[in-house]
Amino acid sequence: MNIQRPARLILLIITVIATMAVLCPATAPAQLESTILTQDIRLTLNKFGDGDIEIKQTMNGLQWTTWYKLYGQNPSLIKRNIEYELSAYEISDIKIAVDATNRAYVATMKQKAASMYKGNGIWEIELKKGTTVNKLSNDEWLLNTSDTTGNCILQNNIKVRFPKGAKNISQAIDETGKPIIRYELSYASPLPIFLAVAILFLILAIATATAKFSKVI
Repeated sequence: MNIQRPARLILLIITVIATMAVLCPATAPAQLESTILTQDIRLTLNKFGDGDIEIKQTMNGLQWTTWYKLYGQNPSLIKRNIEYELSAYEISDIKIAVDATNRAYVATMKQKAASMYKGNGIWEIELKKGTTVNKLSNDEWLLNTSDTTGNCILQNNIKVRFPKGAKNISQAIDETGKPIIRYELSYASPLPIFLAVAILFLILAIATATAKFSKVI
């Protein structure tokens, strides 16, 4: 399972969905004018580093006509393609909503390990080189990237909402020289909760057994 650089998944999803739409042919003629695709992406992180991802793409008339003929009446094809292309990642609960009125569609999904835990309460999200970063509020940042696929220019607006309690959020360079966003948040392992529940059941079982044994005596 590839979760060593989990934040790359966001950029991979961007490319996969745009390519699926068959709006960015890799062999487009050189003289063909580039198509601009804008995608609005929201990543909401929880205290365990997992994320809810929402990707919305709005198209012009020609783009929509092309996309709708292939996928508009059968969104399950998009879901199947996402599952196939992202099979190396822990992706679940993929949903596709088509908004014909606004010539748009929205893909939502959940991802395990969207943020990487580095130890000592430090978390990191890898950024693509050249990403423009703007702080919108104490817990929400906006990332802007631009990529080229085939004859398409992909303009991506990624809003990242950090979990409650995250602090000292900053841009940094990791040990390999890659740009990242780093923040601090005490690691919230679910193990103590399960352990507490297990102990509670054990106590109840012992108490029940003791009560039955007392009645027998």
